[in-house]
Amino acid sequence: MVSRFWQKSWFSHDPWDPSPAHSPLYIPPTVVIIALGANDDGWGVPVFHFTSSLRGLVERLVEAFRRSLEDVVLLTPFYSMGAGHSRFAAATASLVSDLRAEWHPSPSPSSSSSSDEQHMPRIHSISTQGWLTPALAPDGIHPSVEGNEVMARRLVEAWERGWEDGG
Repeated sequence: MVSRFWQKSWFSHDPWDPSPAHSPLYIPPTVVIIALGANDDGWGVPVFHFTSSLRGLVERLVEAFRRSLEDVVLLTPFYSMGAGHSRFAAATASLVSDLRAEWHPSPSPSSSSSSDEQHMPRIHSISTQGWLTPALAPDGIHPSVEGNEVMARRLVEAWERGWEDGG
């Protein structure tokens, strides 16, 4: 996942370089949204491998943007318009739960770390179940223009709720 989708050639510089980008207009991200794809189901990727790769991608993003990143948001695949759920849903929810526990453990009286070490983003999982109807994704996967507008509105609503999953 990390090596396939984050090639240096896509960026003109190393996307994992924590130094500021070469543009004076560069603003480091405060939110990263990862839309999990439906293709992973079709490629026969084992659930453990998918979850391990997703964890690696998230951890690398957090390391690269530790000082600015406030939220990491994982969206379930948009194709689940009807009865189906992604076979990765339970593993993704478990990963989010594990990362929350690791990044934001309950404070103990004896724990003390620098604020830079303590700053970890919040991580969220947002279900997109029901966001699209067959009319909004004619091929069952890719949204139409109207489907993209619906998804944009739903993302804004989730952001306004603090990325809490409202269904």
